[in-house]
Amino acid sequence: SYQSALDDAQKCVNLAPDFPKGYGRKAAALIGLGRTAEALLAYKQGLTKSPLDAGLLKGIFDVENPVPQQVEEDYVPATQPLNKGSGKQGGKNLR
Repeated sequence: SYQSALDDAQKCVNLAPDFPKGYGRKAAALIGLGRTAEALLAYKQGLTKSPLDAGLLKGIFDVENPVPQQVEEDYVPATQPLNKGSGKQGGKNLR
């Protein structure tokens, strides 16, 4: 569960406060629990230990710039052919 992951990540942070992945794991668990404000804080705490950590920076970006659910649902893979002239793409009517 996300709560167990959070408990484990907090132990990691307590035992190795300079280990940036502990903060990333804590943030991921918090996101899973729907606690995004706390997750952002965890990422930022990790950056105080490792300011250029790519995982923490990406985590902050992802929290601050969420992909809208509708965009994910409407995604049509590029490998799927378009039906020219029919006004349809991937089986959805675009008109």
